[in-house]
Amino acid sequence: MIVCVAMGVASGLAMILEIYDFPPHGGYFDAHSIWHLVTVPLTILWWSFIRDDTEFRTSSLLKKYKTKAK
Repeated sequence: MIVCVAMGVASGLAMILEIYDFPPHGGYFDAHSIWHLVTVPLTILWWSFIRDDTEFRTSSLLKKYKTKAK
């Protein structure tokens, strides 16, 4: 649950970079490039949560099925 809330807040903050675009600082980094930089760890965090949640739900369903089969 905490990961879902954190992802929502972090995605909202990252979207601010996409909406309120600013010119490049020092000629290198603008809001869009920083947005791309921020979304990489967010994607990794989100998919690791999805994987862990899927494994947990699958294992709990298998345990439930095994107890009914006995």
